[in-house]
Amino acid sequence: MRRTVRPSLLRRLAWRLRDAAFLTADSLALAFGPRRAAPGGNETVAIMAAHGIGDLVLLLPTFDALCARFAGSRSAVTLICSITAEEFARRHLDVGALIAIDRVRLRRDLRYRLGLLREVESRRFSAIVQASFNRDLLIEDALVRASRAHLRIGSAGTPMFMPPLARHIGDRWYSRLVPASPGTLHELERNVEFLRALASNAPAPAPSRPLSVTRRPAGPAYALFVISSSSPLKTWPLAHFEQVARALSAATGFRAEFCAAPDDDVPQYPAPFGRTSLPELIASIGGARLVVCNDSAASHLAAALGVPCVAVVGGGIIGRYHPYPHHQEPAPVPVGLAQPMPCFDCGWRCRYRLAPGEAAPCVEGIEPERVLAAALGLLQFPARSGTDASTSA
Repeated sequence: MRRTVRPSLLRRLAWRLRDAAFLTADSLALAFGPRRAAPGGNETVAIMAAHGIGDLVLLLPTFDALCARFAGSRSAVTLICSITAEEFARRHLDVGALIAIDRVRLRRDLRYRLGLLREVESRRFSAIVQASFNRDLLIEDALVRASRAHLRIGSAGTPMFMPPLARHIGDRWYSRLVPASPGTLHELERNVEFLRALASNAPAPAPSRPLSVTRRPAGPAYALFVISSSSPLKTWPLAHFEQVARALSAATGFRAEFCAAPDDDVPQYPAPFGRTSLPELIASIGGARLVVCNDSAASHLAAALGVPCVAVVGGGIIGRYHPYPHHQEPAPVPVGLAQPMPCFDCGWRCRYRLAPGEAAPCVEGIEPERVLAAALGLLQFPARSGTDASTSA
């Protein structure tokens, strides 16, 4: 077993000092910056969904209802999203305006941070709605504070990413906090819980399918293997994907195709392999007979498009993204370790000493045989002799 490791005390102290310095700079900028005008008839509403594409896909079923509740229409909404989800938002959400934020720079680059806070303040929002359960004091809460909106609504959030002192500070920057029920809920259900606290006619927690897809030309049936993820910790080894692909092709006759995001660092390319733009990825998922992927946006896109999917999931966050609610069909089939590790639900703050780019043990240790069995079960193909993933490498 790898040795456990935590950041040194000195490094953790430096992070806390930087955070405190940034919050102090925020306060000075807001205190001495220009004062907002009184609310007028042309003001707009901001809805914040500042995580990745997958989180935005899971918000889609409730997004229209939030727009209608606070702005009347999408055209009166400014969406605040992450730069990783910017292209998806521009293509599929059709809002009046968009502010894309870089979460990493917002925590590390003071000049960028102050410029972004000034931009948010300058929009003169009449209301800002922060529905994400994954609140962060220096990101979601700080942007809500900077908006100076007269109505500032947010989720009470999860304690996983909000220590008590940060929560005490951030809670004061909202005019209304929506309570979050205890226990584990899938994000689809958590979003509906937030909406139902604000409007009694909230929709059922089922993903909509509003994605416009340019279908690929008809061709041989294929299974799509999406090897990208938002973090190396969540990325199943490429060799495992290749084992499953060979065995699946032998059992079903489907062509195996691999793809990754344009900026993904894949040292050895399997064939056929392609780096896909977002529209190409969505089209490829939409035309596939099956998707096999990491715990990533690809699994939620597959669900929204009604495509069978097997997602390789670790133990970083339990129960909030996989499995989907029981009533939701089709839903990605999650495959993880057969036995949980004591460190599960760590929020992807892995305690093990890992080489750069290495997957977390709870991801790397998932056996290809179990992923293959889940894939064949979804496709209703029986496993045949010679198609076991362990012997097909």
